[in-house]
Amino acid sequence: MNICKRYQEQRATSNEQRATSNEQRATSNEQRATSNEQRATSNEQRATSNEQRATSNEQRATSNEQRATSNEQRATSNEQRATSNEQRATSNEQRATSNEQRATSNEQRATSNEQRATSNEQRATSNEQRATSNEQRATSNEQRATSNEQRATSNEQRATSNEQRATSNEQRATSNEQRATSNEQRV
Repeated sequence: MNICKRYQEQRATSNEQRATSNEQRATSNEQRATSNEQRATSNEQRATSNEQRATSNEQRATSNEQRATSNEQRATSNEQRATSNEQRATSNEQRATSNEQRATSNEQRATSNEQRATSNEQRATSNEQRATSNEQRATSNEQRATSNEQRATSNEQRATSNEQRATSNEQRATSNEQRATSNEQRV
């Protein structure tokens, strides 16, 4: 009778351990699913960061082109000023034609002023694009920090899952030993 009671108690203990092991497996599976979701989120954030970098690079290229255009316009303006000075020197010699040359010079000055205004607008646009690029870099850095935190959380969850697996394996080993003992007692 005592052997039967012991056998029944050992079976009950073994069943409880199996139930606990199954619960731990379910918890481990949930943690794996959470880890996979976090990896997917991290990959999406990386893709967003790469897109933002590409946009930033395009904006830099546009800014560089605008700077080159602005430099060309400055060179043209300087040339026009030199031409205007030459025309002024010529106007002293040719007073009869100086009025026509002055009119031409005034038109060139107006063009130069328009080019300066355009250059100033382009500079302002370039500064705005730089500010936007800096904001996008800051956002990208924040997303990287978030991604790193999520990786750390995922690693912690993996460690917890591994500990639970080890505990489950120990419980299985104990259960197997108890079964072996029970089988020996039966014999």
